[in-house]
Parts: sequence; C-alpha cells; structure tokens
Amino acid sequence: VSGTPTPTGSVVLTSGSYTSAATTLSGGGATINIPAGSLAKGSDTLTATYTPDAASSSTYNSAIGTNTETVTAPATAPTVTVTPSPSSITTAQGLAVTVTVSGTPTPTGSVVLTSGSYTSAAATLSSGSATINIPAGSLAKGSDTLTATYTPDAASSSTYNSAIGTNTETVTAPATAPTVTVT
Repeated sequence: VSGTPTPTGSVVLTSGSYTSAATTLSGGGATINIPAGSLAKGSDTLTATYTPDAASSSTYNSAIGTNTETVTAPATAPTVTVTPSPSSITTAQGLAVTVTVSGTPTPTGSVVLTSGSYTSAAATLSSGSATINIPAGSLAKGSDTLTATYTPDAASSSTYNSAIGTNTETVTAPATAPTVTVT
C-alpha cells in the first residue's frame, strides 16, 4: 500500500474460498503466507483489501488491489508394473520383460531395468509401456528381483515424478544330459 504519508492499517487477502486474517501494515507493506492447498489449481485472482486504521482514516479510504497467480498440481508417482514372460527360465534362456507405467495422462519418458549385475539400456515408453529383452546368462540362478526405474521426459516431468516397480523371476540351471558310455 503506497502513499504519502505512509498508510497504516491492515490488509486482508482473498482468493476463491481462501481469506487471510487481517494483517497489520509495517512501513506500508505486509507479508501474508498462504498455506499449501488453499488455492485452487489454475489461474487464481488474489485480492488484497486495505482498511485504514484511525491514524490513516482521515487521509485514506479503503482500497483494493489484485494480481493473478497460476497454481499447478504437484507431480505424482505413476504406477510401474513389471511383467516378465515367462515367469521361470533357466540361465540358458533370455527373458522378455514388459514394463508398464500407468497414469492419467499416459506417462512418457523411459525405463531402465536392473537385476543383480544386469542393467538394461534406457527404453523409451510407447503408449506407456516398453519391452526389454534380457539376454540369456544375464540373470543369476535363484530368485531374481527385476527393478524397473521410470524417468519422466520433458513432456511428463511437470505431472510425474520418477517411480520404481519390481517383480521376481525364478532362474534355474538348465537340464543337462547325462553322459552315456558304450563299451
């Protein structure tokens, strides 16, 4: 609030259903902190209403000022689903793993699959999913945890955070043929 002499009094800030408490001016200004979640997503008009106190009421009338603030929704973590096919292999077999990243709108970006010492190249999502082929011998014998890490691209980074999904794959040793000796 400006003027000569410096106005005294208070300011109330409103927008939609939000109304602040009256805040006393100090040096003609006031800081009002709006709690998170108090403004609606989209373009919000902030209205400051000045009310003079007894010392300023003979000089100043009440006044209103406005400004616009754009409010966006915070980024969220999409759901990452890891689907190996088949669910059990031998160390001599490769494995196809489909990674699906779900959300509305459909997430874009890439996924990287890891398990033990294996790390795939980044695979770009197409319609929210990507298939990664793990070569034979890349997974250790036993129960292997497949971890897919989603990274949003520029188009999705304001909507989605990075996210992780996991699944397990059973890996066994391949059957071996016995040695047959004919004498």
